[in-house]
Amino acid sequence: MPISRFVDYAEAPPGVRAVCAPDSRVKEMIFVAVGATKGCDDCVNSHTAAARQR
Repeated sequence: MPISRFVDYAEAPPGVRAVCAPDSRVKEMIFVAVGATKGCDDCVNSHTAAARQR
């Protein structure tokens, strides 16, 4: 059986999910990076504002 590079978050035990889950500011910064990569100024602006509020 091949080893998967990804762990299914929904199937992880609750204790593991609590430790591995990024906080809301980190999530927003990930969204900013994806928006910048895709060249979406609206996404970058909205997620930057949301990260600053958190």
